[in-house]
Amino acid sequence: MHNFEEVYEECREKHVQLIFSHVNEQPMSVFEKAGFADLVGREFFCDHIDDALELARSLEEFVQETNVKRAAREKKARENKTQE
Repeated sequence: MHNFEEVYEECREKHVQLIFSHVNEQPMSVFEKAGFADLVGREFFCDHIDDALELARSLEEFVQETNVKRAAREKKARENKTQE
């Protein structure tokens, strides 16, 4: 369990989201009892690989859209500052 927590922390520090696919009942039970499923987020445990891949794609799209919006806000703020 400790190794999973270390991997999770390393990923979190690098802004990488772990997504698990097809976790069998016994390991999932261990993750739940240890609080690891809640730490990662239960929504990041998928029943099938296709679901996990779709979730990863949607997260990637969200991040890209967020980065574009952030860049536009920063550009506008710089323009406003130079006009002052």
